[in-house]
Amino acid sequence: MKGPLVLSLVFLALPALGGYVGVGTIFELGWDAWDVGMAGAGLALAEGPGTLFTNPAGIAWEEGIVLLGSSSSMYGAATSSSVAACLPGVGLGGIILDSGPIDEGLRYRVEGAAAALSIPLSEALALGGRARVLRHVLPQEETGWAVDLAVMLRGPLSLAALAEGLVSQAPVLEETWPPSLSLGVAMALPLPEPLTGALGVAVRGLGEEPLLSLGAQLWAKELGVRAGYCGEKFTCGLSVGWGSFRLSLATELHTTLPPSFKASFQVILR
Repeated sequence: MKGPLVLSLVFLALPALGGYVGVGTIFELGWDAWDVGMAGAGLALAEGPGTLFTNPAGIAWEEGIVLLGSSSSMYGAATSSSVAACLPGVGLGGIILDSGPIDEGLRYRVEGAAAALSIPLSEALALGGRARVLRHVLPQEETGWAVDLAVMLRGPLSLAALAEGLVSQAPVLEETWPPSLSLGVAMALPLPEPLTGALGVAVRGLGEEPLLSLGAQLWAKELGVRAGYCGEKFTCGLSVGWGSFRLSLATELHTTLPPSFKASFQVILR
């Protein structure tokens, strides 16, 4: 069962892992479980170390040093793990996707690394840049890279834009990494204390395969919930914070694949 399921993962969820990989596809696996819970609709709500993978412009407003570790089970067929560390204006992180042994020794393994810089142009506006390196380890070794640019405006109505692959080299020399654009908007909800919430909409992958994401989040002090929809999947997430720690859990319910689960643990050092 594992072989066909992994192949479903490869061709439906992460297209063309053995060759061309969309400039953002693999690195979406580095998302915090909190970001997964909103199905990518939180592009204009980016915060925390997971911002390195979602919208690097948000790193400009980080406070202190924030560490993130995430692990996921993907459709019961493969696993991914990621780490990220951010301090004001700087972010570093990495990700690994591994199918484990499939049939007759076949195995997929991909590794990625990202580094980002972000500067606040004002109290509400920030500009960020990011470099990413993607390395195919198995079934064959190939390396590619991309440079991205992001901008974010925070307020009652927040706006974000992320241009990926402005300059790039695909892991397979015969292929290209076409640039893509993602746009997001988020609106704060007028809720009574201690509740806070927001609605988010994002269109990701313009120039490749555009996807529309819709989502919402609700906080009651240190307890938060998120839900989202994108294409053929529904997502939901839960986050609990205490002191300098935050645990986030999320699941993806896909119409044609088994559920996928993700857990993230965040440590804030100030």
